[in-house]
Amino acid sequence: RPKSWLGIGYEKKEGDDDNWEDLYALVAFTGNADDDTLWNDRPGMEMEEFADWLIWAQFTLSQDSAGKNSYLYADPEAERWRLTPWDLNESWGQNWYTLRLPADTRNDYFWNNRIFLMLQQHPEGRALVEARYAELRENGPLQPGVIHGMIDAYQATLGPSIARDWQRWGDAYENFGRWSADRSRARDWTSPEEELDYIRDWLDVRVAMYDTDGPI
Repeated sequence: RPKSWLGIGYEKKEGDDDNWEDLYALVAFTGNADDDTLWNDRPGMEMEEFADWLIWAQFTLSQDSAGKNSYLYADPEAERWRLTPWDLNESWGQNWYTLRLPADTRNDYFWNNRIFLMLQQHPEGRALVEARYAELRENGPLQPGVIHGMIDAYQATLGPSIARDWQRWGDAYENFGRWSADRSRARDWTSPEEELDYIRDWLDVRVAMYDTDGPI
């Protein structure tokens, strides 16, 4: 639906607080352009980078990040937009209050990102996403061995801190009112070690789904 103000939903973190013209122009263009115009004109947007963002958001099922929490940076020297996702509070197989999201869950994020919509509906956009996924799956970070290697590396670095954190806060976590009743009903309480097993299994199932059905 039409925005009452082109900057609605955004917060400015850097730069002149009173100068929103570059963002206004981006929002107006993406909101009013059809798929062909957005694909062919795309002022200041490197679509391969946006395709990587889409693949990352969908593969990790980062609902909050894809839906509303990411950084856009107007790079004045390169005259282009750059992006950084953040907020993994709802990702990797659980929602923001720790209930599980099945590994075969899909979200196209049409509802909140016009560029994601174009990349999945425009023939050349779809081809770009599919090609980038194939490259990342074959030779990049979406190889299962690479994914599990990253988990191993994080565990080696963070394991002692996780153990201390669990010793200090484990009881409070299991009795936190926001989610304790739901988790108890689901019989889904896990230790840190069991949580590692969960995410490893979740990732294996997700990779298998992508291998069978494709990225979009």
